[in-house]
Amino acid sequence: MRAGGIIVAAVGLAHCLEPTEITLVLTTDVPCSAVNGAAVAVGPPGDETRDPAATTTSCDGGMLGTLVVVPSGAIDDVVGVRVMLGVGATQAESCHAPDFAGCVVARRELGYIRHTPLTLPIELQRACLDDPCDPTSSCVNGQCVDGGVTCDDAGSCGVAPPDAGRACDVPATLVIPSTAPFTPHIVPYGAGYAIGWETPKGAYAVRTTDASGNTLADVTAPQTLAGGTPLGALGTDGTNFAVAFTAGSAGLILALDPASTVLTDDPFPGLPPLRGFGFDATHQLFRTLTVETGAAMFVTAHEGDNQISTYGIPAPSGVTDPWYAEFDGTSFGMFHDASSCYVAPAVFNGSAVQFGNLEQFTSCAAARYAENSPTEHLYALGRGDPNAATLVVTPNTQENPLTTIGAVDPQAIVALPSRAGAFHVVWSHAQQISSAVVYSNASVDTPRIIASGTSFPPETSGVGIGFDAISDAGASSYAAVWWASTPTPGVYFARFCD
Repeated sequence: MRAGGIIVAAVGLAHCLEPTEITLVLTTDVPCSAVNGAAVAVGPPGDETRDPAATTTSCDGGMLGTLVVVPSGAIDDVVGVRVMLGVGATQAESCHAPDFAGCVVARRELGYIRHTPLTLPIELQRACLDDPCDPTSSCVNGQCVDGGVTCDDAGSCGVAPPDAGRACDVPATLVIPSTAPFTPHIVPYGAGYAIGWETPKGAYAVRTTDASGNTLADVTAPQTLAGGTPLGALGTDGTNFAVAFTAGSAGLILALDPASTVLTDDPFPGLPPLRGFGFDATHQLFRTLTVETGAAMFVTAHEGDNQISTYGIPAPSGVTDPWYAEFDGTSFGMFHDASSCYVAPAVFNGSAVQFGNLEQFTSCAAARYAENSPTEHLYALGRGDPNAATLVVTPNTQENPLTTIGAVDPQAIVALPSRAGAFHVVWSHAQQISSAVVYSNASVDTPRIIASGTSFPPETSGVGIGFDAISDAGASSYAAVWWASTPTPGVYFARFCD
């Protein structure tokens, strides 16, 4: 990958002196199958209009190529580098300011050092997709940082990483007072969150908050299914909400706008327990998962015309406790029997659900969640005694655990993407909620306790055990909600950095 008009041949004493140049080493954690070219613009810092001087469509295991730049003016000039990665249908040449839609953009600003070759690695990170920052900053690990570069004596250069300490933490705050224990659910909503819960009167309510957990508005679903029970499943497309109810062998999905108006009232022939929710704004549908004897079924309810399509995959008899997760367009159905956990990945192709191979993990007591970085899935599993299971984190297709963290209560595991090659894992055990960052190389950050000395509600009808968590945009932080009896009974919200 060479940039025409940037590389200038040195003459005269060049054979005696090191060159004055900067070598850009471009990589990405976006799967090569999703990469649609990379483009590099070099010019004055902050210049967002300069056309690319070099482009490439090469991608080999995340390696995009290298590019050498040399001064085009004074040798002590400060140069601005803007690298753009096209993702999916967006070509790199179509990445334009100010929003850089469908692109990852990275900026660097540094000066040449006379007769010193510099090496500047630049990773185009998936966590920075559609996060353009401003013309003088760059996205790193999902956060906007100063694009200024420092170099050591060996000529190795890089930007300062974002603060991964506690500066962005939001202390635990009571958001929903309640003496009756219940399992809250949290999804991203605008710049903040939507927190859902079952009300004492048998309905389902949603509280929207800002990024710090401060209440913005409340939405309440009317109970329209006689004798029904709200299951606590919560979905959103960023504007409207979806919740689920069951009564006997019948189920109901409600779509609500922020004024509590019912938009969709879809019954479906499902059998409890039903768990998990996906709201796909592109296809305008909801996806849920339920289990009946011998089959795990994804139930798809199309919004607007009340058309119901049900897709199933054979499963062993005796499976129970289904769990649904969705990430990067892939749905995961998880369930277990007395001795094994099963995972069924599936993709909705616009007209039907296509299932992958059903994976089985033996000696497994609870399969709680699945997520994936672009190239690997992560399963958080409980093994051993269901009441004192060992928490293991396993990449897909591997029966042996990637790493073991510690004891976990049944059905109390959440795995969330953190950044390239890393995941947040949140779990509860013995009235304590803990979290850790687990890396794909099997290393584990020191677990941190996010709530301790509190009482969590007991397991009730397969709904959960008192907490939920979700990664923030960029995945460098996560938000958690949990019910606790102290200091004041109710649901607490907190946000944490890596």
